[in-house]
Amino acid sequence: YVQVDGLIHEEAIDKLKNGVEINIHGKAYQTLSCKAKKLETIPDFPKRTKSIRNEKHGPTSWISITLNEGKFRQVRKMTAKVGFPTLRLVRYRIGNETCEGMKAGEVQQVNKFNYA
Repeated sequence: YVQVDGLIHEEAIDKLKNGVEINIHGKAYQTLSCKAKKLETIPDFPKRTKSIRNEKHGPTSWISITLNEGKFRQVRKMTAKVGFPTLRLVRYRIGNETCEGMKAGEVQQVNKFNYA
């Protein structure tokens, strides 16, 4: 889940879905298509211990992005490319494993990892 600066619109979401050109280690790279959607409700995550900004700086949006690849700082570069810089990034799921019900800093052992 990604909190971005500003009220993201469908055009930007479509660009994310289709892939955008970002720089990886100084070279242009076209990201693969991915799943992306605007979240209508704010995810219930614990408050950050250190605030990045407050409401006086303008509105924010939450989106869900599911990648098929993982390049260096890819999500941050993708959202910046479509004009909505990342403010907060939370990895919610890897494969079928989620952080549902876990507290900040909690560790959960996974015996068998299953990619879906």
